[in-house]
Amino acid sequence: QAAVAIENTRLFMLTDQELAARVEELSVMQRIDRELNASLEMDRAMRITLEWAMRQSHAEAGLIGMLDENKLQIMAGQGYDDFLASLPNHTMKIELPSMQAAIETGQSQRVALSPDSDKSLLAGITTQIVVPIRREANVIGLLLLESSLDSQADIAFLARLSDHAAIAISNAQLYGEVQRANIAKSEFVSFVAHELKNPMT
Repeated sequence: QAAVAIENTRLFMLTDQELAARVEELSVMQRIDRELNASLEMDRAMRITLEWAMRQSHAEAGLIGMLDENKLQIMAGQGYDDFLASLPNHTMKIELPSMQAAIETGQSQRVALSPDSDKSLLAGITTQIVVPIRREANVIGLLLLESSLDSQADIAFLARLSDHAAIAISNAQLYGEVQRANIAKSEFVSFVAHELKNPMT
């Protein structure tokens, strides 16, 4: 009976801890959503996503970008100053195995590396995490995090973060298309008005 009582107490404490962690995560995600939806700028959405991912994973370096064929157009980065400075137009080839696996499977990848491995962007990295940013069934971008410590980042949280980021990115893209359409419409109306005005005069 004592063993049963102890086990029940242990299970209750675990459930209570898991519930508290889930409530905390929901609170954090609500804050992230507010920040992501505060404006319709893609660059800002990317920066916010990267900042929160690094904060929650305690990564030393990270970058986020959009896929363009077999290349990644980097939109934001932290801790990769020298690497980013060496890239033309902030575009890198998808050569890291973890990135390729994330694109092919559409699933997050956590890779343990030896400190002298050449499969990381920074030297001395032991943990690499790649989270795909998906819209519907397609991978449209990647989030890369690297750490020299044994990171215990919550992959499920990072995946949910990328899903929320994908919605904000999609909204920013749609807003950009609407803005471009409005500019094209204004130019067309101006052109037509000018072309009609001359003959009428």
